[in-house]
Amino acid sequence: SQAAPSPSKPRGCFCAPEPGCVRLHPTRFYLSCVLSVIRVLGSLLSAHRIITDSKQPFGDMTIEDYDNELLHMAHDLAVRLLPAFENTRTGIPYPRVNLKTGVPPDSNNETCTAGAGSLLVEFGILSRLLGDSTFEWVARRAVKALWSLRSNDTGLLGNVVDIQTGRWVGKQSGLGAGLDSFYEYLLKSYILFGEEEDLEMFNAAYQSIQNHLRRGAICLHAFYYAIWKRYGALPERYNWQLQAPDVLFYPLRPELVESTYLLYQATKNPFYLHVGMDILQSLEKYTRVKLVF
Repeated sequence: SQAAPSPSKPRGCFCAPEPGCVRLHPTRFYLSCVLSVIRVLGSLLSAHRIITDSKQPFGDMTIEDYDNELLHMAHDLAVRLLPAFENTRTGIPYPRVNLKTGVPPDSNNETCTAGAGSLLVEFGILSRLLGDSTFEWVARRAVKALWSLRSNDTGLLGNVVDIQTGRWVGKQSGLGAGLDSFYEYLLKSYILFGEEEDLEMFNAAYQSIQNHLRRGAICLHAFYYAIWKRYGALPERYNWQLQAPDVLFYPLRPELVESTYLLYQATKNPFYLHVGMDILQSLEKYTRVKLVF
């Protein structure tokens, strides 16, 4: 673990105060806890590690006078997310939180398994960088709570749970939305932190999935790429029967791009390089704004 100065006083953005310089400010909106962790917190931690890595594997990414400002911002954000883990009987966090006021009094008590169980990588890294176990502890408690609710008969988990009662509201299990990254984070957490319990949970979940996997499923990668080609992006929801999207926006979900990369690495088929380039060109054309995508 890398030593870091006291994070008690967030420093904000490390660049000069120029127009467009992004700072972390409280907001009047209620944010998704998991998306704030995997996208914002994860980005801050990744950038911090890239800047401070003595090996600099991506070329010289060091920044003159950098003083762990991104780590301080990550800590500030994580502290503001902690109310999501309070006042929940199971230890499973609320799905949404306000960075200034916390969890709303009328908050929804239902959350998806992936949303509540995909926090351990970022929170675990932050805890190790800061020497403060709080963040990893709350994330790991949520994972264990979800794991304890799996079916005694099948070993599978549902996809939506009541955080107060521990009752499965959504009893469907699978590998798609609502569950996917829960499994992913078990394995990634073991690789990162070496905790045998994480590997044991992943192996048990993997075996349960293998035991109940529907065989003969169609290959979906080409299907999703065809949809991308048609619209220039992947609609948030697509109706198979109507052959048209139900939800028209694209919130930059990375799964198709990531799968394309992994398929190329596994097969070395140049088709996947072509798909990847096509997707990147679409992102540049349709989703880039002044500072970000």
